[in-house]
Amino acid sequence: PNENTVEESGASNTYAFINALVVASTTPVTKSRQPEPEDGAIVTTTSIELHWLPGMTSISSNVYIGESYDDVNDATTADTDIFRGNTEATSFAVGSAGNPYPNGLVERTTYYWRIDEVEENGTAYHGDVWSFTVAPRTAFNPIPVDGSVYIDPNLTLSWIPGAGSRDHHVYFGDNLEDVQAGTGGTDKGIVAEPNLYVGLLEHEKTYYWRVDESDGLDVFPGEVWSFTTTLENLGTVVMDMWEDIAGSTLDALESDIRYPGSPSTTQMLTSFGTADSIGDNYGAKIYGWLYVPISGDYTFFFTCADEGQLWLSIDDSPQNVQLLASEPVWGWYDTFSHRSDPVSLVSGNKYYIEAIWKEGGDWDHCQVAWQGAGIRNMEIINGSFLSPFLPLASYGAVPISGSVDVQTNTVLRWLPGVNAETHNVYLGTVMDDINDVNVDNLADYPDVTFANVSESSFTPDLLDFNTAYYWRVDDLNSAQPDMVWRSDIFDFITGNYLVIDSFDAYNDLNVDEEGSNRIYLTWTDGFDNPSVNGGTIGYLDPDFANGEHFVETRVEYVHGGNQSGPLLYNNTTASYSQVSLSSDHMPTGSDWAQKGIDTLSLWFFGDPNSPDATGQQLYVKVNDAKVVYEGDVADLTGGMWIQWDIPLSDFGIDMTNVMQLSVGVERTGVIGTEGILFMDDIRLYKLEE
Repeated sequence: PNENTVEESGASNTYAFINALVVASTTPVTKSRQPEPEDGAIVTTTSIELHWLPGMTSISSNVYIGESYDDVNDATTADTDIFRGNTEATSFAVGSAGNPYPNGLVERTTYYWRIDEVEENGTAYHGDVWSFTVAPRTAFNPIPVDGSVYIDPNLTLSWIPGAGSRDHHVYFGDNLEDVQAGTGGTDKGIVAEPNLYVGLLEHEKTYYWRVDESDGLDVFPGEVWSFTTTLENLGTVVMDMWEDIAGSTLDALESDIRYPGSPSTTQMLTSFGTADSIGDNYGAKIYGWLYVPISGDYTFFFTCADEGQLWLSIDDSPQNVQLLASEPVWGWYDTFSHRSDPVSLVSGNKYYIEAIWKEGGDWDHCQVAWQGAGIRNMEIINGSFLSPFLPLASYGAVPISGSVDVQTNTVLRWLPGVNAETHNVYLGTVMDDINDVNVDNLADYPDVTFANVSESSFTPDLLDFNTAYYWRVDDLNSAQPDMVWRSDIFDFITGNYLVIDSFDAYNDLNVDEEGSNRIYLTWTDGFDNPSVNGGTIGYLDPDFANGEHFVETRVEYVHGGNQSGPLLYNNTTASYSQVSLSSDHMPTGSDWAQKGIDTLSLWFFGDPNSPDATGQQLYVKVNDAKVVYEGDVADLTGGMWIQWDIPLSDFGIDMTNVMQLSVGVERTGVIGTEGILFMDDIRLYKLEE
């Protein structure tokens, strides 16, 4: 890893780098291997010499060749039509005089061959069966594939030349009869290589072409192929980026309050991939509609840095996506270490596709390639098969549809449809109600919560615990008052808690920048009066260039999500160190008695690098009522996450009027000390039934 990085320290790098490698074999390889031509190869001559690497202990090889896989696989030395002899060489000629198939190999025919390695004692080791196919005399395997649609108008035609061909005569045009006859300006001449650039073509037009092969004596006319260029509105795909997000996991991106509706930047890509370095501390998503050149099976290939996922829908809706491939840590640029199973896709349909990743190291990228019925060779998905995702209805629900254990003080968020000006939001606990309700029959559904909002978010009243909810968004536009663009129905199940602070929304943006949310702007501390209050919330002077932040992002120092809040305490001068959060900044508000809430929960982690905390006392205050931690003082430096659950009754105050929550460390002995305590996942629970 790069020098002076988190990865170099090993803090977040789960891989090791090999410095020296010795390869040794205590068990010799006895089978033949490394066939030439490679297994499955297409050869363009009617005679060929086979080569292989022999077994380490063999003295000769038995050669089997035939036109049936099963016959070659099952043959013995008694099968004279398949067994071609024993040789001490590591090569064998076929398709020439004095050898198998003396009149030459037959075009468009697949041949199978097997090499059994024979030891001095006569033991023979059954080899794998390999194959090769002899090319026809005519040109074949055209690119674009015959009958393809959505082809890039700026393209080079290519093909595999016929067996024995020396040059290639190309005919190309937009009239089938002219290409067949070689008239009407379709004659593009003879080319020495099996490719031809035909210039920038028109959109949405069908073209025809053929290649006549010549071996210098005879001409072998090719069949006519065709393709149709892509639509004018295809050619790009959208990439959204969310900048200034710490961490390298997808949780870091998905828990950011700006995701998915408020990206820092949006740009259009002309293929489904980025450069090998586009930024630092960001999360991103490439998404759009995918179009298929020919119906059939396709395999997708994925690489990104760091953690990422590739999703494809069964149709044009993101609601129906399925995971194709994922990168758990990071991958290399232009190296596709993850692939999908083959997926059957239909030409003429469009499919929603999405790649999402979180950058967190010193390199970054995302690339998606494919190969299949209409794409002969693996390649990055070209823009001609892509278009921006422009849905008519709202989508991208947060909480994600199907989520469980959702906080009851949740905010509903979504991405608007292209025509949206305002939104009608419907929320309830009965799915049929959400399906049937509208603005005209609201009176018939008294249990449905309704709101008309201009933003793409809605904060309902506190939801019930452990309850399934359903919701829908209808997009409206004053220019088309009779139109309603209705979303799918989204759903989630609540947990038994409210979140006071998860510490995941804080960022490092300058205070004068839009969206700035530094932790010390929300929590108050003793920074301005350290002789009285020695507490500081967040790191004082983080080195952003080296991956530091005001909050803590190292995985082992975070309990949930991807950030925690550092409480820096110094009781050497002050008698206590305290940080506080006012109810104005709590999504729970000031009423902690609602819905039967009975417990305050706080996770804390004592930094093991801090000095011994003997004589120091951890406490929590609600307003001015204090509860002290009765566990071992060693927990303040224990290096492990501890959940501290406090019954609200222990505070002995009116919980309907909470003004402030404070967490602190106070000096109870003569000697004070300083250290760091990390806080995370401060919640209110309903634990008692």
